[in-house]
Amino acid sequence: AVKGAVKTGQSPSGIAVTPDGGRILTTDRDSNQVSIIDAKSLAVVATVPVGERPFGIAIDADGQRAYTANVKSNDVSVIDIATARTVATYKVGRRPYAVALARGRAFVTDQYSATVTVIDLTSGEKLTSIPVGEHPEGIWSTASGSHVFIACWMENTLERVDTGTLKVTGKVEVGDGPRAFGDFLVEEAPSRAPR
Repeated sequence: AVKGAVKTGQSPSGIAVTPDGGRILTTDRDSNQVSIIDAKSLAVVATVPVGERPFGIAIDADGQRAYTANVKSNDVSVIDIATARTVATYKVGRRPYAVALARGRAFVTDQYSATVTVIDLTSGEKLTSIPVGEHPEGIWSTASGSHVFIACWMENTLERVDTGTLKVTGKVEVGDGPRAFGDFLVEEAPSRAPR
């Protein structure tokens, strides 16, 4: 049953929750902002201006910063959640769609560039652009952070990138038009061998 609702900006698209469960963030695409919502009261506590047409959003493991992929302005906005302000902007490839975080880096799918842009989150520097299949969209990191997986919509592939070497290390053909978005992967702990 629906237990509550909250008004956000126009066309909320991406959603993320802080690790402590206290805050919900939505990317309000047509308002060029992020709404920060108190998870208990479902009240908007702040709105943060970001780049144009924000879509995907990711929150770091400490729950301190959020990263939005801004489709129209071709950049990523970095939000300090506690102060509700944008503290940095990183240029990426064309039409960024989603962000995954691993090993102190942001991995951003660039739809029109057929790349994944990698940003060092300490220095804010772009490390590389990794060529992947056509029109990459969904991306997610494994729990260990050792790999990210990318759904390439027009290529009909799921591709694996090693977050240490920054190379594509695997690829599998999937059905027509994969467009995964959000937490679509679960990495299971290795099973123990019987004694």
